[in-house]
Amino acid sequence: MNCKRVICVIFLWLLLCVSAACSDDAGEGNEDALPQALKQAERQIKEQSFYVELDGWGKVMFAPFIPDREDKGGSRAQGNRDVRFKLMQNGETVYTFPARYEDDILQGQEFAGVAAVSFFDYNEDGRTDIMLLIEYTGGDFGMSTSFYEPRLYTQEEGETEFYVDVSPMEYLLDYRDSISVMKKGLEAYARKYAVATGRSAWEVERFAKRVRRQILAGDFEALAESMVFPIRIDHTIYIDKAAFMKAEFVTNPSAEFLEALKAETCENLFCNYRGVMMGDGSCWITEDGEGLQGLKIYAVNGITPEKHKEDKDGNY
Repeated sequence: MNCKRVICVIFLWLLLCVSAACSDDAGEGNEDALPQALKQAERQIKEQSFYVELDGWGKVMFAPFIPDREDKGGSRAQGNRDVRFKLMQNGETVYTFPARYEDDILQGQEFAGVAAVSFFDYNEDGRTDIMLLIEYTGGDFGMSTSFYEPRLYTQEEGETEFYVDVSPMEYLLDYRDSISVMKKGLEAYARKYAVATGRSAWEVERFAKRVRRQILAGDFEALAESMVFPIRIDHTIYIDKAAFMKAEFVTNPSAEFLEALKAETCENLFCNYRGVMMGDGSCWITEDGEGLQGLKIYAVNGITPEKHKEDKDGNY
């Protein structure tokens, strides 16, 4: 036999062996891929899945999924797992929403269905939020009775990920008959700081979170723009930004003050006719003048070491 022909035969034989091995490897590697995809598709609640434009995600499908009964954990945990929500593109999961309950386990209740889905900018930040009514059985009502639980997903300023907006959700427990009733409840919630300001609760809490970020980041230049001058800080009056920027706390803020601020959620803030309070009097928020300049910080307490803080009534 010609040597060249022998070499060609051997080469073709090797090529076939390699191709067969690759095929076997691919089969082993993807053995669970198709069943897993099929299982997920079977669990998708298609009648409550919708295409939507979301900030940072573009056009995606919002899709709820019934609990996976074969998920990790004991049999009781499997039966009491909560619904999960995902964003899908081209059939692939691109984002999974955070769970409402720890480890995604329900206590004393069982998921029964997704009653309603709405995409609505409820917190007035210019981005689409997600409003849900989820049906459960059990809990305090007994296993034979179903009830609705509201859920809200929104995004922090500058973030693409969503979080569970717990504070207004708890308020909505008295407004859970329908999405339209939920919206009325959110309108009422938005007025909760009305004794101190005409601004909505969403605007007040976003402002408070911005102030917290600025202080924790040491960005006192930006913080000064959020203040009304003259301003009282730990019994010292600063007449303008220049005087403020020379203060000791700009380079040496109290560690206790910063720790307390880290723990401040900037939700359900205390307020009275004097303004809205962050923490235990750490910062006080008001509207400047006629409110034309928006919300401003008008007092800060405890930011310099060993200075006492203003009490909840705004007294020194």
